[in-house]
Amino acid sequence: MKFKNFLNVHQKELRESSPISIILKNCPLLLIKSLRKNFSKVKGEIFNLGLSTANLTKLQLAQKIKKQVLELKIKIVHNKKDPDQRDYFVSNRKIEKLGFRAKVNIDDGIAELVNIFRYSKTKIKNNY
Repeated sequence: MKFKNFLNVHQKELRESSPISIILKNCPLLLIKSLRKNFSKVKGEIFNLGLSTANLTKLQLAQKIKKQVLELKIKIVHNKKDPDQRDYFVSNRKIEKLGFRAKVNIDDGIAELVNIFRYSKTKIKNNY
């Protein structure tokens, strides 16, 4: 799949609530670690699982993507609101207190997604 050469960013100051903040390779690590060492502490609890360093604004995330997709042009759209108005800081402190630290960082997660989009034969539809 060929990349489009632009990325529109609406409301650049909003934090991105994207799934990129949870790199799926980190999930099995959490489950194994939790079940081995902390089962009594995690049983019945709810945790945010993600990268504390991934609490980025939409513009910051777009700039990180641009570092890996050099041909990408970022266009800041000033006269239109993003349909997704979520803007929140996700704290992973609760799970981090139990010793969990994500092993895959945001840049490696972006690189993995870029490769999937770049080489996938599946057409990916933009929901917006």
